[in-house]
Amino acid sequence: MGLEGAVRLGFRKELAEITDPAARQQRYEQLVAEYYEKGKALSTAAAFEIDDVIDPAQTRRVLTETLARTRS
Repeated sequence: MGLEGAVRLGFRKELAEITDPAARQQRYEQLVAEYYEKGKALSTAAAFEIDDVIDPAQTRRVLTETLARTRS
């Protein structure tokens, strides 16, 4: 399930209570934006106290350097 579906399901009661369709859509979009922000890699890493997030473009270099340090 995507984030949008999870918001619709998880907040269906709150969203159903909003009678104005435009206001309901606005609240839905606000919730989706909040959860996308919470789900960003750095936000997630901070929440789980992960020390670092590797830029995908740097993954090979970081892994190679890390493995080279473990050989000795």
